[in-house]
Amino acid sequence: MSNIKMNFSQFLKGYYHTMNPNWMNNPELVDLINKADTILGPTDTSEWYDPVYSRELMLEGLTRSNTLFSVIPKTTFQQQGDSFKYIATDAAAGFKGGLGEYGAIVNATSDVPVPVDVDNIFPAVVELDWLDSEVGRALSAIQNEPVNDPAQIRNYMSEYFLDKINQYLAGTAISATVHGVDSPAVDTKATIETIDRFITDQTESGAATHVSLETDGDIFLNEAGTGTTRIDRSASAAWDAQVTLPTAAGTEENYDILSELDDLAAVCKKYRQGTGTPNYIGVCSDKAMNKVQDELDPKSRYLENEMSVTQTLNGVSTRSGVMGGKVPVSGLQISGLKVPFFQVSHLDGTATSSWLWKNTVYGTGGVGNIYLINMDACEFRTLIPITFKSMPNTTNNSAPGLGNINVLYMAGQLIMRQWASHAALKYIAS
Repeated sequence: MSNIKMNFSQFLKGYYHTMNPNWMNNPELVDLINKADTILGPTDTSEWYDPVYSRELMLEGLTRSNTLFSVIPKTTFQQQGDSFKYIATDAAAGFKGGLGEYGAIVNATSDVPVPVDVDNIFPAVVELDWLDSEVGRALSAIQNEPVNDPAQIRNYMSEYFLDKINQYLAGTAISATVHGVDSPAVDTKATIETIDRFITDQTESGAATHVSLETDGDIFLNEAGTGTTRIDRSASAAWDAQVTLPTAAGTEENYDILSELDDLAAVCKKYRQGTGTPNYIGVCSDKAMNKVQDELDPKSRYLENEMSVTQTLNGVSTRSGVMGGKVPVSGLQISGLKVPFFQVSHLDGTATSSWLWKNTVYGTGGVGNIYLINMDACEFRTLIPITFKSMPNTTNNSAPGLGNINVLYMAGQLIMRQWASHAALKYIAS
């Protein structure tokens, strides 16, 4: 079998006898161009060429996404700890406290607000393992056949692993039947929280018409089911994000999307802590972004008139546009904020699992939600970064040592704070 690899230009030179006048006497070239025991001619024949496989292995019919995990800021448990504190709310009436003429400056009945603790954030340990055999590796070395190639299998598993993390963050992997705001129904310590469960409110969490259980909007921070609720949304409005839901039960809503995002951003940016340029991004499905673009052209909402610039943040690119956020990427002008928008394929939902942004009240399925994320109050807190290990197989009693156990694993958890500074426009109709 020939191992010569030729590009098309080299192939033509060889085929038309210009690469080497004696090319017919070169057995490797003849073998590459004319490989068969019986040559196919102009008439029918029962003979066929021996197959020569390319080294490329194509993945068909499956999504692969690494958008959410890439764009979310990364911190460490070693730096940030396994807990955090917050002050629930100011006691004075009105937004961020209201002070009338000659009003007294007080904070409830105490001069000092009481910090509240969120303790025991357990990192979700996510692990994927597979076996490769020594026999398969040996065959791969002599065959022009990709199936047993350990490097190709490792690449496939790496993409699969990252895709599953992104499904966790989007909510797809949590429930096969309903909207991602639902908490897992099992007691597990391998659950990554979703952006939707953080960006929700009491209306969704405390009503069976929005989610399947009253506790579904609660945050367990990886002690789910019968574990300890870290954030009980039914107990305090302090956990509420800025959420807009359809006004009528039974269906999604054909919003004026840009106007709704303006209203949401006008409120959520006031709750943002800190100074400097607000650092917001938007994430949504491609279908939802198409709905936004339907409104963009007549309203001329892209910044400037240029539509050809695409920039990348942490390896993830936006659609073509101009400026947004703190980096030059395509984005929208929303209530004075320059917000880059990233499309996340898993936020489309999954038709095969009936996970199409529907629950007991919004039962028709739509294009999903649009999330405005305050990047200064969002992190993926990492205890162990994504790590690959390979070790001899000692568990197979019939053939111990013949091959390796390969493992991809990581330990970390999504954490979002300053909940009122995040926003979502939910259940957008198709």
